[in-house]
Amino acid sequence: MKQLCTIILALCWFSAFPQTQFPLDDQKKIAFMEVVKADSLSEKTLYSNAKTWLVANGYHITSSQADSLAGKLTATTELPVYARGYLFKKIHGKIAYTATIEIKENKYRYNFSHFVFQYHKEDRNYKMVPTGKTKPLEEENASGWQALWENHLKYTYTAVNNSIATLKAAMLAKPEVKKEPAITAKKSTSADW
Repeated sequence: MKQLCTIILALCWFSAFPQTQFPLDDQKKIAFMEVVKADSLSEKTLYSNAKTWLVANGYHITSSQADSLAGKLTATTELPVYARGYLFKKIHGKIAYTATIEIKENKYRYNFSHFVFQYHKEDRNYKMVPTGKTKPLEEENASGWQALWENHLKYTYTAVNNSIATLKAAMLAKPEVKKEPAITAKKSTSADW
């Protein structure tokens, strides 16, 4: 009876903290994708909103001229992930990924993909620098630091979902109509000279 209670408690404990399930594309790579309708906005407005959002959120736009003409924006960014607590954070590495936004009339498609963990180490000046070693986020095992790896995955999942939410809100922004100030005729008097 005691063993049964222990098993039930363990199952309840593990179900309270579900594993992060990343969405996967056809090649079994992590990819957050969706086509979103924006019926009331033109292609030009959607493109402008997407570009403004990318710049405001620290993405480095890498689109070519041909991509721009086709209504496609491609950008990259990095998320720092930490190995220590809240007071004295020590960077453990960065999660790099690519964001692609494709615009068509009355809709757009986003795709966050190519997630890679970039290892960092402390140099002789106590600065954290990249080592050049990488690890795809699709790998589930990290021997020696599994709990930290799972924290990195959870943080990335949350950060990307937050980015998607802010992207969707930014894409619906209506362009501001600038009003010209009314010009009123001023009566001139001889004192004005």
